[in-house]
This record gives sequence, C-alpha cells and structure tokens, in this order.
Amino acid sequence: LGLHIVGDSNLILTQLQKRRVPRARHLQGLYGQCRILADRLMVSSWSHHLRHFNKTADGLANIAMDTKQSK
Repeated sequence: LGLHIVGDSNLILTQLQKRRVPRARHLQGLYGQCRILADRLMVSSWSHHLRHFNKTADGLANIAMDTKQSK
C-alpha cells in the first residue's frame, strides 16, 4: 500500500524519489521537509504529469506565485 504522488516537475519528483538533495541551498530545507513527510506517509510511487494537461493547477500555482499567497 502507500501513497502515490503526482507532480508536474520531473526534476523535483526525481530528486525526492532518488533522495538527491538539491544543490541550491535555499531549497535544501524544503527538500528535507518533503522527504520527512514522504517517509511518514509511506509514499510508494511518484509520477510525472505534464503541466500542460493540468491547466487548473497551473493557474492556481501562478496566482500563488504572483500574489505570494496560498489558498
């Protein structure tokens, strides 16, 4: 059993799945938090989903980035 993660950033999914810490220092803390959650939630698989096919999520992510807010 376990949780299946779907994301639109192949780089991030690969880093998390293969336990590769990002080179950028400002991302290393977030990476660590994600890895801890993935382990606690027993993530069993990771899949890449093209952003092009998920326009709603992409639009919401753009709004959050533009306004520096998450809803």
